[in-house]
Amino acid sequence: MRRPARSRHHAEHHWLHPEDRRGLVAVRRLPGFSVLDARSARATATMAEVFREKSAPLDRQHPAVEALEEARLALGHDRRPELRLLDAPYINAHAIDDSWPLIVLTRGMLEVAGPIGALPVVLGHELAHIIAGHARGRSQLAMLSDLGGLGWLVAGITGGASLTLRRRLLAWIRHGELSADRAGALAGGLEASLTLMKAVDARVDETGPQHAFADAFETHPTLVERQRALSAWHRRDGAAADAWRELSDLEAAPAEEDLDALAAAELAEFDEDDWDD
Repeated sequence: MRRPARSRHHAEHHWLHPEDRRGLVAVRRLPGFSVLDARSARATATMAEVFREKSAPLDRQHPAVEALEEARLALGHDRRPELRLLDAPYINAHAIDDSWPLIVLTRGMLEVAGPIGALPVVLGHELAHIIAGHARGRSQLAMLSDLGGLGWLVAGITGGASLTLRRRLLAWIRHGELSADRAGALAGGLEASLTLMKAVDARVDETGPQHAFADAFETHPTLVERQRALSAWHRRDGAAADAWRELSDLEAAPAEEDLDALAAAELAEFDEDDWDD
C-alpha cells in the first residue's frame, strides 16, 4: 500500500460526523467554555501523569505499535501518540490529549481485539478522539460531573452555565463516538470494526458490568445505533475512502461541498436518536 496523503483537512473532513463538527462549534461559543477549557487542561495533565504511573510502555515489536502506525497513516496524522499498556482486565482504551498525546490500552482490550485482528480499529478510534478534540471534551465533562455533580464549583462556572455546557458537551461527545467509529473503520476495515463491537458486547454480557462501561450509557450511543450509523456511512462514503487510502496526491481528495452533500444525505435517510435533547 502506498503512503496516503498527509492532509489533516482531507482526513478530518472525511470521517468527522456532521453533528460532531457542529457540536464542537456550538460548545466553544457557550459562556464559561474558555474557563472550563483552561482548568480542564490542568486536570488532563494530572490524569496523564496518573496513567503513566500505572501503565507500562509497549515494546516496539508489539502488534499494537504497528497497529498505531497503520492508524496514523490511514488518518493522515503526523504526530505519534505515546502508547502504553494498563494491566487491567476490563475492556477499554483511553485517549488523553496532554501536551504529548497518550493512548492507554487495557489488557482486557488487547485480549479481545488482538486475536480478531482489530487492533488498528481500536487505535484508529482512539487517535480520532485526540485529533478531533473529544479527549479534551471528556476531561471537561468529567470536571463538570465531578464531586456529585458539583464540579462546576471547582471549574469556577455558574450553575446555569454549567448545566448548559454539560448538556452540549455530552451531545458532542456522543456524536464524536460515531466519528471515531468511522476512523476505526478507515484504519482497520468495516468488517473488523463490526466484529470488534460484537466481541466487546459479548464479553461484557459474559462478565457483567465492568468499570470500563460505568458511563457508557451516558457518553456512548447504543451498540445497535453505532453499527447502523457505521454501516450507513460506509455504504455511502467508505468505498471511496478505501480508494483514497491508496492515493498519494492531495488533488484526489473530494471537494468539501461533495462531503457536505454526503453528510446531508446520510442524516436525511438515517434518523438517529435526538441526543441533543
